[in-house]
Amino acid sequence: MTGTIETPDPHQAWVDPETGKPTMYFFTLMEALLNGTESNSIGTILSGQNGIIAGTTPLTDVLIDGRGSLISEQDAQSNNINTAAASGGGFVATPDLNAVWASGTSGTLTTTTITVSISGGTAPYTVTSTYKSGSIAFAENITGSPLGADGDVTINYSIPWASGLNASAIETITVTDNTAAEVTFDVTATALDITGIGGA
Repeated sequence: MTGTIETPDPHQAWVDPETGKPTMYFFTLMEALLNGTESNSIGTILSGQNGIIAGTTPLTDVLIDGRGSLISEQDAQSNNINTAAASGGGFVATPDLNAVWASGTSGTLTTTTITVSISGGTAPYTVTSTYKSGSIAFAENITGSPLGADGDVTINYSIPWASGLNASAIETITVTDNTAAEVTFDVTATALDITGIGGA
């Protein structure tokens, strides 16, 4: 390069080596950054962060590690609520017992019966029972499902007798109406070998 390099003004910086002319004004840049005169200024960025912390700056979405979009998750939850509400908002399924027992000395041990009263949804209703936890799964015996109108469904549980049997399980009962709205609750089933107890 030949010729004279123009002496930069003291308030300027970042000189183009080919032309010798300043390409960026230092104090202009700092003023923009500090005073928020640019959309990506320090002041603007900090103001936005402070607004998020204070709850005065809206967010369009939040991505949560391992879960994804918070908005999508909330939308899914809202859809579940809307589905339940579509049944009229009064869909209920209530068991008369939350624990049942069986005992004996041989054969098949069958528990007492749970009556589930169902109303307020859109018939027909379907009732299922699923093993959740415990020492062993029981066989479920459901009477009245599917149910064509508001009413009752009965459930009991059975298990083969065995010497020394002392078994229990938690079962999840799910009642689903015709709009896919659901009511769920847990019950406990217990079975006991009573051979030699009280003269048995």
